[in-house]
Amino acid sequence: MEEHKSILEKLSNNDFPSEIDEQSFPQIAIFKELYDQGYIKALDVSSDDGDAFLNPKITLPGRKYLAELKSSIDTVSSIVNNTIHINAPFQGTLQSGEHNFIGSNPAENPNEFKLAEWVMDNIVGVVLSGLILSALLAWLGLGSNA
Repeated sequence: MEEHKSILEKLSNNDFPSEIDEQSFPQIAIFKELYDQGYIKALDVSSDDGDAFLNPKITLPGRKYLAELKSSIDTVSSIVNNTIHINAPFQGTLQSGEHNFIGSNPAENPNEFKLAEWVMDNIVGVVLSGLILSALLAWLGLGSNA
């Protein structure tokens, strides 16, 4: 989508060649996509030699699409630049001002052992319940006879 945005930006800024063809413009396929969708108007002078266009201009739908592309890229950039919080031991690169709590005192970071607590509360409880049930069924003679 970056190439789509680049082509539309150049057209919007009147910084685009007045003639393009497959030899002079490597992104002709992307240009043609935008042209076919109505985001660009141009004189199609394609021939057996390949695609070619004269006097390309951005259309109003093209300007709207460009605005959408810019806003989606800004949103992705914003998401990437935000901090991600992890409530489990983490070892990796942190942004300045962040703290790596591996090997730290649990009293300093009470969230550090939440994953271990969840495992103990849920998984270990299920396994113990299964073992007790198996022992009870075997004692009553209701277990599988292999």
